Amino acid sequence: MLDFNKYCCLTMFDENNRLTLVQNRKPTNTVALICYCIAWFILIFIAIWFFVSGDITYLTRGVDDMGNRCEVDEPYLFPMNFLEPSKSLWICVAQCPNETITTRSELYQLGKERNIKLCNYSVPLEDYMNEELYPKGVKGPCPVMPVYSSIPILGRCVLDPTSLSSFAFNTSKYYTILQNLEDKFKTSCGDLNISLSTIVLVLLCTKLMYIIFIWIIPFITAVLIRILLVLLVILSGAGSITCWILYWNQGDELSEFQKQTIEILNSLKSYFFFQGENYLTAILLTILTIVLLLITPWIWKHLYFVTEVFRHSRSAICWMPCMILLPILTAFAILAVALFISLSVLFGLTMAYGEMKAPRLINLFMHKINIIGIEIPTGILVLYHIFMLIWTWEFLIDFQQLSISIAVAEWFFKSKQSSRMTRVFHAVILTLRYHLGTVIFGSLIISLMRMFRAVLSILEAKMLALKKKRATGASGCLKCIQSILRFCNSAAYTVTAVNGTPFCESSSRASALIGGHLMKFTLVRTLCSLFLFIGKLLISTLSAIMLSSLLKNNNEINRSIVPVIVVFLLAYIYGRMFFSIYDSVVNSMAIIYCIVQTECREDRRSYFTEDQIEFFEKMKDDPVPSQIPHHNEDANENL
Repeated sequence: MLDFNKYCCLTMFDENNRLTLVQNRKPTNTVALICYCIAWFILIFIAIWFFVSGDITYLTRGVDDMGNRCEVDEPYLFPMNFLEPSKSLWICVAQCPNETITTRSELYQLGKERNIKLCNYSVPLEDYMNEELYPKGVKGPCPVMPVYSSIPILGRCVLDPTSLSSFAFNTSKYYTILQNLEDKFKTSCGDLNISLSTIVLVLLCTKLMYIIFIWIIPFITAVLIRILLVLLVILSGAGSITCWILYWNQGDELSEFQKQTIEILNSLKSYFFFQGENYLTAILLTILTIVLLLITPWIWKHLYFVTEVFRHSRSAICWMPCMILLPILTAFAILAVALFISLSVLFGLTMAYGEMKAPRLINLFMHKINIIGIEIPTGILVLYHIFMLIWTWEFLIDFQQLSISIAVAEWFFKSKQSSRMTRVFHAVILTLRYHLGTVIFGSLIISLMRMFRAVLSILEAKMLALKKKRATGASGCLKCIQSILRFCNSAAYTVTAVNGTPFCESSSRASALIGGHLMKFTLVRTLCSLFLFIGKLLISTLSAIMLSSLLKNNNEINRSIVPVIVVFLLAYIYGRMFFSIYDSVVNSMAIIYCIVQTECREDRRSYFTEDQIEFFEKMKDDPVPSQIPHHNEDANENL
């Protein structure tokens, strides 16, 4: 059990005895930063080695099973049996056969007239029809008949599906499907081009709707949630009482009102797929009523805290609109890193492919690549690249979270001491200068969890294939643990933003804060996740409906369904990006509020007894007792 009081009184106080941020920040978790730099140095060194030693042309010009590179005169790889390519002998040929060959005489004519020699290099052209001396086979020397028509893809002769028409399926249906898909694709592109201006207009309205939704979240929390709770309690109580009355009077003659009530209850039960008797319905409604009566006072008590967190989160976003740039920059950085690592892996695979005597994709990852005298399996190098991609991905996301936390903390404690346009960039600079190690250490924990979960998912899939049902569920549990770790990391970054402490110390303090205010955090996270999910779904749907109504009378549009789907997806993606900022701000604001409340409570211990403090807090559950009165004015000015 964490000692909550042990981690109190950690925030700095200024000369006016007001809570403030740490003044002199110091670099945190430098060991993690050094390890991350070493890991990236190794990755860059391996990538340079791959770029120098690898050859991207192996993608278009392969190597045959004798180790010969397919040159310009014979640039294509051809298998002896298209139906068993992994077991076949592959040779270099001048051209992929574009027609099905069924006899050795046709094979000879193809080589004589078009210089397409499909037998092994040691077989003379004049002996192509000598089946006794040069028989057909998967390993050669001549191909298995029939030789199906093929098409060249990345320097490999790939079986043309239409050549199997007389053996496998009807090609007319195949071509009809492809032609319909091509026509629909061209039509959809034309519709998107025509409706482009309307789509842009709707997306601008979507952005406005998201801002309005953020604006009204505090009102929804303060008013509508209370009304909803009261209505739920009343309806549940009335329903349970009605069911019990009907149950006790079921032997008597029913009045018209009671018959109508029973019909309504039966229709409701069928709607919720419940087929139980009336007394079971009464019991369930009674249990629901008792649960609602128990949790309603608890929710009611903490709604003020939740409302204030949402209200100040809205004010922080309106005061610092530059925060919306952070997820965009993060997305571009992730794409750049993913492109670099993907190219490195691609060049590494071509390097291994060029070194193999008989290249096969199934053996490619087992081949050992020699790097400065060290032989390392290709699979290990690929896994290292994947791990660095995941680690850097998580690092960039956590870097965004810590930058937002510092910006919110400075806005919360310093008010107008810095410009609203430069505060976010100042937070980014502080993160780069002092807390990169903290972000790296926190992202490493999540990355290891993701890798372990991926391995476990693969094992689960294999065990399920063997019909071992006990394997299921472990990856789901790890997913829940990963979500909890993300939230704990977010809380730790907020403590780092306020106190400037390393990751482990910040995690301990954040865990103590969460443990001391568990109910408040639970309510904040539940309502925030619920509101944001409803907001994304509702606004995306409204955007799609708006575009559909605008395109309804446009005769140039063939089908409006494709532009509507595109707008829905774009609106949903923008909502995820915009709400990710709001979600991060809410997490940071909730932690900061709890820090302030905890510090103020500990500060009051010097002047009041425990009973007096408890009496004060029962009078009013004020999460920020007179510590930041200026923010009410700022919020009114900005909003």
